[in-house]
Amino acid sequence: MDKANISFHREVGTKEFMHVLIAMLNNKSLPKEIQQKIVYLIQKWGIRFEKQRDLLPLFSDVYGALKRSGV
Repeated sequence: MDKANISFHREVGTKEFMHVLIAMLNNKSLPKEIQQKIVYLIQKWGIRFEKQRDLLPLFSDVYGALKRSGV
């Protein structure tokens, strides 16, 4: 993965940003299409970076937590 992609994913993979995404998932007034897109992205990132937990651990952590909660 090139440096630009790692930089982007490090910004998106911060605790603050992930909290915003989770808050959006919990917002019942948000359209389902947006919630589904958020779940899709978290799933994609969680799977993609599962073997790179040393660089981006929150993707896998949040993805795992959502799976365990039935999302």
